[in-house]
Amino acid sequence: MGERYIGVDRIVGGDEEQQEELKGKLQERFDDPDLETLREKEKLKSNEETQAIYMAHEKLYATRKRLGLPYLHIPLHNIHIIKKEHWDSDRFAGIYKAKKMGIYVCEDESITALAAIIYHEMLHFHSYGAIQINDEGEAEPYRVGMAMKGKSLPGGYFRIVNEAVTKEMEKEYINEGMESGAFGIEGEQTMKLISEHPDDKKADGSPLMNDDVYVAWKSKNRDGSERVLTREFGYQKNDRH
Repeated sequence: MGERYIGVDRIVGGDEEQQEELKGKLQERFDDPDLETLREKEKLKSNEETQAIYMAHEKLYATRKRLGLPYLHIPLHNIHIIKKEHWDSDRFAGIYKAKKMGIYVCEDESITALAAIIYHEMLHFHSYGAIQINDEGEAEPYRVGMAMKGKSLPGGYFRIVNEAVTKEMEKEYINEGMESGAFGIEGEQTMKLISEHPDDKKADGSPLMNDDVYVAWKSKNRDGSERVLTREFGYQKNDRH
């Protein structure tokens, strides 16, 4: 296929005519996604959410430039923030769908958490991507980053490794944002609570403020006392894509 375009590096399978037809369809979806079907499900992006997307764009642009990779910009209309009541999965909070040329994330009250999900899925979009035309002439994802489909292994190959590497890059990105003050009051509150509660423990006795904490806040118990709650980076064993 030559130079990279719209987040897909290669189309495998099918004949030349089928590949060109699929390439055209992908370009159409990239330029003009089907927003009508999402009208009721997608929320209007707030200024904070839009800024989180642009911040991820800047980081990925700098990374691609440093590595000598061609420019790739994911339009704002290809990133969809779905209302909680319409999010249909309890396994993951974001997904990149190569065939639809889109990123879908569940809305979140935490801008730091939302920024992490957006960046994670944008990393998948920016990773090496291939789509396969199967024996029935239908298009299906074949490879995203290191993860690839396999006939002998239902879950495919290297998916867990691919997710772990992506998660580490996400973690580095969020930590940089925390240190630079990119997440505003929420980030400042988290950093403050981490420094004030270094010895707090979870119910199982493990440290509350470990290296994977990226959001922390205070909550009131029924008796009026306060407790500190946190959210951590997680490494999923299940396939997200």
